[in-house]
Amino acid sequence: MQHHSIADVSCVILQCLDAYQAADVEPLVLKCFPDLDRHTLWQAYNVALVAYTSGTGLEHQQKEEAAAAMTEFGK
Repeated sequence: MQHHSIADVSCVILQCLDAYQAADVEPLVLKCFPDLDRHTLWQAYNVALVAYTSGTGLEHQQKEEAAAAMTEFGK
């Protein structure tokens, strides 16, 4: 099992929250990171939701990286 960065996963979660309905986020994240463990997913959701609700959002570069990851794995 590959270890994924919480920051990378949370960036994809934020990108999905900006573009899709909340119910569609987890399937898309798991499509980008198919071997993601539940603990990392939970931590990434926490980071993403704090950023999302505080209005911090994503930096431009992070949005591009998240979009590239989603494109690479075929949204």
